[in-house]
Amino acid sequence: MKKIKRIIPIIFVLALLLSTYVFAHNSVPQQQTGLVELTYQELLDNDLAENYLVFSRDDCPHCVKFYEELDKIFEEDPELLVYYVDTNKLSRAEKDDIRELYEVYYVPTFLYVTKENQKVMYFGENDYASIKEFISENSKQ
Repeated sequence: MKKIKRIIPIIFVLALLLSTYVFAHNSVPQQQTGLVELTYQELLDNDLAENYLVFSRDDCPHCVKFYEELDKIFEEDPELLVYYVDTNKLSRAEKDDIRELYEVYYVPTFLYVTKENQKVMYFGENDYASIKEFISENSKQ
């Protein structure tokens, strides 16, 4: 009888852990929104068609200004998703690859990747109106 009393709590805990595991793996993932960082490998592995992408550095004053303006747009459009790559976290070879693949020569570089994987570059000021207009124009594609 003592053994049964000891086994029942163990079985209960195991059942609880198993049900938590099953629930966590069967739940539908939430759509990501906001600013999502990509590693170099994620940048290569993911299909970024119909998404916005920013290349920046955490020590870049122009990047800080860009993100301040982008934050205002996120407040208005919480469904917006922008991926970013921190170029300070990349090796020299990875930076060279990105220059070739995305034609990134300075930061911040903001672009939209079309359905056909063409890159539409943002050339403009780091101000709210210009960034918002670029996003609006490309969201319609």
